[in-house]
Amino acid sequence: MKKSNIRDYGVSAFRYYAMLEKNKKPAELPENSRLKSGCILDILAVQKTIEKLKETEEGEEILRALNTVYFTMPDRNFKKGEISDRVNKAAEEIHAAEATIYRFLNRALIIFAENRGLRISLF
Repeated sequence: MKKSNIRDYGVSAFRYYAMLEKNKKPAELPENSRLKSGCILDILAVQKTIEKLKETEEGEEILRALNTVYFTMPDRNFKKGEISDRVNKAAEEIHAAEATIYRFLNRALIIFAENRGLRISLF
């Protein structure tokens, strides 16, 4: 996936959300009130993204790609080449090209950025 100004932030937010969902416990939010409100806004933006994706034509496939690539084992860092391995796995599961999976992930990140109120550049 091409590097963008929101990719790392969005991926981190998706993985944080997945970690909270996986552990089924209340969020461990930072003590700093600014960081705490930022984490809450991230969680809400991910939830809105998931809801919006469910309403789209390709939403189910995009959510499956998100689940396979970002939501799997969210409590540890990615190893080198792991994202491309997961994209390959998602492509096989969804019966789509790897480029399509990357487009799905990018679409989810753009929707997240819009929901979070981040400035995005589509260049």
